[in-house]
Parts: sequence; structure tokens; C-alpha cells
Amino acid sequence: MGDTPEFDNVGLSDRGALEDAKAFNKGKGRLLFAMLGCLLLAVLAFGWYLVQDQPNPYSELGKQVNGLRGQYFDGFWTCALPGKRLVELKSDADVRTELHMRAEARGRYGDHLVNKCRPLTIELMVRLRALIPPPEAQPFVKEMLAALTKMDEGTRSYAQHLQDLEGAYDDAAGESAQSGLVRGWYEFRKAHGGLNKLVRDQLQP
Repeated sequence: MGDTPEFDNVGLSDRGALEDAKAFNKGKGRLLFAMLGCLLLAVLAFGWYLVQDQPNPYSELGKQVNGLRGQYFDGFWTCALPGKRLVELKSDADVRTELHMRAEARGRYGDHLVNKCRPLTIELMVRLRALIPPPEAQPFVKEMLAALTKMDEGTRSYAQHLQDLEGAYDDAAGESAQSGLVRGWYEFRKAHGGLNKLVRDQLQP
């Protein structure tokens, strides 16, 4: 009978240890939950950083296309119309007038267009085809390529007309031969302007 209090003390001790263990495990659970929460926040923050660090596809496309235009499209017309400031070409009539003036050289000018200037158009077409534009920009890139195809075919047609001349150059006959070249100039500029407007719209906050 006198031993009963000792067993009771042992029971109390066990219960206290059990409560301590529960409290400890509960603290471990909270710590683990907090660690997982911190890890999740870190992953989300890193993902946000990666997204923010990616360049805007429209901004990149605008830079690429404008650079290509300056180097190759403007390069072609600088070659085709030496001495002319391209900013002064406001209409297809301006382009035709400048071409007529240089066509007085006939075959020599035709050779110049094909051998010196045309490679710039070809290179521009190759580089535009290599682009991967966003879906909304694809129609404008296709229109630019179609315009360049006309410009290239028109270059060859006009050059052939000049190379085949036996007499003096005639503006009326020359205008018919240069129609594809001039049409390509106009349509490329129009498509390029449409693409630039799309890029500006997409970059507005």
C-alpha cells in the first residue's frame, strides 16, 4: 500500500514527458512549415525575377527589324540612288524620277543595280525569314517579305530593260519596266510602318 504513491509519480512523470514530446513535435512542425513557406517564397521570387529579366519580344523584334531595314533596305536604295538623301523620297513619283535620271547610263546602270544593289535585298529577305516574331507581328513580316520579292523581281526586270536598250532611254517605257521595283519600295515601307505601330502599341504601359 505504501508503494502506490511511487507508481503514481511515475505515471505523472510519463504524462509530463508525453506532453513535452507533443510540444516539441508541434514546434518542429511549425518550424518545418515556416521553412517550406520561405522556400516557396524564394522560388516564386526567383520565377518573378526570371520573367522580369526576359526582354520584351516586341521590343526585340522592333530593334531587329529597324536595324535590318537601315542596313539592307536603305542600303539598297542608297546604292540604287547614289547621292540622294532617302528622307527626301516621299512618294513613288519621287522614286521614279530618281530612277529615270540615273537610267540615262542604260546598261551600266542596269549592271550596277543587279551586281551591286540587289544582293542587299536578297540578304534582307534571308534575315527576315530567320526571325521568329510574335503571332500578331507575323502578318507584317510576311508583307515585308512579299514587298521585297516584288522589289527584287522589279530590280531584275528594270535592269534587263536597261541592258537591252539600243537607243536612248525613254521615260514612258522605263516607267513600265520599273513598276515592280517602285511598288516593292512602297509596300515594304507600308508594312514596316504597320509593324512599328504594333510594337509601339505593345510597349505602351
